[in-house]
Amino acid sequence: MTKCRCTICGYVYDPVVAKGFPKDEDFKALEKLADEIRNKHDENNFVS
Repeated sequence: MTKCRCTICGYVYDPVVAKGFPKDEDFKALEKLADEIRNKHDENNFVS
């Protein structure tokens, strides 16, 4: 599985993959990814 690189800041994120009907751990991984993106945006003063 390849990592995802932000084209703006260059930060590398771990991808979230869910096969079939998403389970609780899939939603938790998605929330973690969203938190990482939000934190990087805040660190770099990006507006979203």
